[in-house]
Amino acid sequence: MFNVLVLVVQAAVPLGLVVGLLLWSRKAVRAGRVAGPLVTPGQPPTGVWNAQLLTESMLRPAYGQLRLVGGSLFFFPDGADVPAWSAPCPSLVARKQGGGLLTGAPIRIEGPMGVVEGLVSVERINRFSRNSFKTMRQQGYADPFLQALWANGARAG
Repeated sequence: MFNVLVLVVQAAVPLGLVVGLLLWSRKAVRAGRVAGPLVTPGQPPTGVWNAQLLTESMLRPAYGQLRLVGGSLFFFPDGADVPAWSAPCPSLVARKQGGGLLTGAPIRIEGPMGVVEGLVSVERINRFSRNSFKTMRQQGYADPFLQALWANGARAG
């Protein structure tokens, strides 16, 4: 009887650790989430996405939020109260880039701010570590972002 109790306890402890880790990781994922596209019937979509952007003149990517409001796209760097740039959607040419995980930048936007390549996500974007499963998920956020841009007048390119 004692041996059975020891076996049950030995099995329950790792199972409890796994369940606890799963619950903690779901909480961490939700903490960095933003809205993504918001659709009001009869109106073009608006939304907020976390972004990692790179231009031709940058040595390191810029992190922040892309906000689609009132037919214009705004980029707010982390910690900034004012956008680093903004552009009306009809002046933008946006497309999804090929290469998937190899490019690391599934979107490309051209406009008055120049050429911007990057990653958009409704999840917090990792900066110092790699997470292949999260990277694969984040590749999928490009489609709703681009569809929202196109619905606001950006051209597909």
